[in-house]
Amino acid sequence: MENIPIVTFDTSAHNRLAPKGGPLAEPVIAKIKSDMLFRFAGVAIEEIYATKDSTRRSLLLNSCRKLQEGESDCVHRQDEVLKILVEAHVKDPARFDWTAAEVISGEYMQEISRGKWINDEDLIAKHRREHFAQLKRFEQMFKPFRAELRPVFEANREARPKTYREFLDLMEKSNQKLMAGLCIGIYDRVAGTDVSKELFLAFLDDCPPFRAFNYAMHMAHFDRSVRHENGERFSSECKDLFMATYLPYCHKFVTADRMQEKCLREIASVSGLGTEVMSYDDFCNSSS
Repeated sequence: MENIPIVTFDTSAHNRLAPKGGPLAEPVIAKIKSDMLFRFAGVAIEEIYATKDSTRRSLLLNSCRKLQEGESDCVHRQDEVLKILVEAHVKDPARFDWTAAEVISGEYMQEISRGKWINDEDLIAKHRREHFAQLKRFEQMFKPFRAELRPVFEANREARPKTYREFLDLMEKSNQKLMAGLCIGIYDRVAGTDVSKELFLAFLDDCPPFRAFNYAMHMAHFDRSVRHENGERFSSECKDLFMATYLPYCHKFVTADRMQEKCLREIASVSGLGTEVMSYDDFCNSSS
């Protein structure tokens, strides 16, 4: 992270680059290859392979291959990244170093260059089914909370928070730092045991990728279940929010989705990350 700028694209930015980027695509690719390391996000690669139209899918893959010609690598899908980080922490909490955990995936890089899956329509259809099923599960997970929290706010005579920062302050005042229960179950499933809240919170402090994911989950909870009806919106879909996991692994995260840009910029800020979240157009127009 110290020697060369690292840039990661959301799927929406890949979509803008090819083929919608048209004649602008080549200068953007050349710019990246000249002085940056392009770090693919495993989630973006899987979303590209879930593209229904085979012609479009091929165009996206070819664009990825051009990026791969320069300095490049790929970080695993976010759930695998979280698993690897938890396993490293469980093994030795006292000497845990998130930067030493091996999250780079050679399999995705091989697939970009070889295109073994690209014409497997059964596999593509499976990816699409899993994608939409995950979206549905994610939204359903938060639905019950809004009604369940109503009597809590009424009993305490408190108004629902209108901003995400107000929500986080409310959690701090309630002595439920970041509502650890939302993500502590992920740690427990990997560890095979019930981690103490104190150890989990220490893990969050020491592990920026998991911390960013944790803030993303709480952002979804705020938006779907807690916020005032006139409060600020953070309505990105789950996979757009899950991209927060990649923020600590790059200097610039580029998206063509305005709501995702808003969400990830706020997550980067509250997580204490130095990652610059920027629009695709701003990235193309920037001098570096």
